Amino acid sequence: MRRTVIKNILEEHGIKPRKKLGQSFLIPEAVARRIVDEAEINSKTNVVEIGPGLGILTEKIARRAKSVMAVEIDPKLYSILKERIQDNEKITFVNEDFLKINLREISQEWRKKLKVMGNLPYNITKPILMQILQNFKWIDSAVVMVQEEVARRICAPVHNKEFGALSLFVQYYSTPKLLFRIPPEAFYPRPAVWSRVVRLTIRSSPTIQVKDEKLFFKVIHSAFSQRRKMLRNVFKHFFQLDEKAILQLETNSEINLRNRGETLSLEEFGRLADCLFEVGLAYEKKN
Repeated sequence: MRRTVIKNILEEHGIKPRKKLGQSFLIPEAVARRIVDEAEINSKTNVVEIGPGLGILTEKIARRAKSVMAVEIDPKLYSILKERIQDNEKITFVNEDFLKINLREISQEWRKKLKVMGNLPYNITKPILMQILQNFKWIDSAVVMVQEEVARRICAPVHNKEFGALSLFVQYYSTPKLLFRIPPEAFYPRPAVWSRVVRLTIRSSPTIQVKDEKLFFKVIHSAFSQRRKMLRNVFKHFFQLDEKAILQLETNSEINLRNRGETLSLEEFGRLADCLFEVGLAYEKKN
């Protein structure tokens, strides 16, 4: 589908791409085909597509998949999709916010884990990733387009300057892989940055087991909210630990808290959170 064709379809229906919704429409058919190839779809695959737009990806997914649920939040685009793609029993269009979709119910209805695909709006990429990954029990994999910078952060290893809370969150639930880059001119309207396709192979259970998942993510958040500070100073502030508790935490975890968060692996953050959990319980009992 060419840029002028997309522009004409939108103008005919009185639609201007909404920046608030992060609307940017993929143009080249070849890129859409490559994305579908990377998703490894077959006749037994059930796909949930996020933000189908004008359906360039939707139609190609449907040719290979068993079924497709295309979730479009914009009611005007939803109407265009229903008009453009008719009489395809494989495709179900849903006019809803993906963040409000019950993925467990969809998976249970289809009696199989889902694949998730889509061009993620830049402004809500993280909430969408959270929605996907926190439903890991119902999802097999995800192939999504995100900003190049976000893609590198998702896949960054420990000790990398782009390694951070997002890296740890994604890698806790999945094995991410960088795929190919997409230039700005492949979209209408043209974004200011390059995009990247990423595959998330969702794990059947988190990469590590922790005693308190909420505390685990709180530890990660605190470490990277002040990433230039030593962990001992961060924890003193966030968890109100005194020097004695800090020393006990270092001893129990065997982690030097003079380090910064970017130097700790997922496993080390897990060990640190578990030890903090135990220290917290000990102090709670004394008090």
